[in-house]
Amino acid sequence: MFYEFLSENRSWLLDRCKAYRIVRSQTSTDDRTDEAIAFFLDKLIESLKVELATSSTHADDAIAGSTVGIPTHFDIGTSATEHGKEMERLGFNVNDVVHSYGDMCHAIVERAIQQGLSFAVEEYRLLNRCLDNAVANAVSEFTYQHDSDLASLQADDESQRLGAIANELRNQLGTATLAVAAIKSRELTLGGTTGTILERSLQSLGRLVEDMLEYAEHKDSSSDLLELLSLREFMMQLLHTVEPVAASLSLKLTLSDVDPSLAIKGGHETLQAALAGLLQAAFQFSHAGEQIHMHAYANGKRILIDIVCPSRPNDSLVQHPALAVAGQLLNGLNGKLELRDGGLVPYTLSLALPRYSMPT
Repeated sequence: MFYEFLSENRSWLLDRCKAYRIVRSQTSTDDRTDEAIAFFLDKLIESLKVELATSSTHADDAIAGSTVGIPTHFDIGTSATEHGKEMERLGFNVNDVVHSYGDMCHAIVERAIQQGLSFAVEEYRLLNRCLDNAVANAVSEFTYQHDSDLASLQADDESQRLGAIANELRNQLGTATLAVAAIKSRELTLGGTTGTILERSLQSLGRLVEDMLEYAEHKDSSSDLLELLSLREFMMQLLHTVEPVAASLSLKLTLSDVDPSLAIKGGHETLQAALAGLLQAAFQFSHAGEQIHMHAYANGKRILIDIVCPSRPNDSLVQHPALAVAGQLLNGLNGKLELRDGGLVPYTLSLALPRYSMPT
């Protein structure tokens, strides 16, 4: 069995991946990159076991991710996201991120050739799916972190620019004040040299004010008016609020772990109302004894909040009033409602929101 081969050769494969990276990378290695690849290998083994043990269509999706790369919450993806974040912080480039997972594939093939082994096409297909989804999540997070760092540098540049303008304003205001004092004390006319200095200072002040107004017009500050919310705290509060309703219907509502660094912006009541409405719709089309899973996670520049239905509802869910209300509530928060279906993933109601981070 493929998973038995991976388990028996786990140490060799991880050592081989580390050797590949040391030879290739110009950046010093770090234990956290090794841990991410080890986690990937362990989850790959687990996914192979799950797929072998059950014939369920989406049995291993929670571990390996979608077969066609549709955004979902899955174990390998969570690890890969953290891996991408760490590699960006440690100074690796995006090629290192991609190659770090390709190393595992090369190591597996190399070891199999050494031992004269061959495996089923389906097993290699699952390996490729895990690799594709892991690379997609890692690169997406790496890119997001890289862009965020650049935005931070630009913000610093803007602060320096504003500081320079303020300093220039102070200088010109001081010059104008001195000119006025000189004119008063010496009873000078505005047509003389001192008056000319005053005039030039006032013109400079006007130009600086116009520059600041132009900057303000191009600076979108609407998002700053919204409340910054911890995604984890928000989801935990929602779970505690809605869980008794699910229990009264003999349904189980679960929430996967949420990254504490993630945040959203928007009215607490508005977001809660939108999600509560979607959960109500999910409850209506579920059967006693079933489980409804909630996931809240980062996907590049977005935060996705997924409600995964245990079975596919009938077509009337699309016309459910709760969906229309949720869509309207999200319009003011730069968010949108997404429905994932088609047999390739479990039926999922998902809110997509702009991604923010909690202050550190």
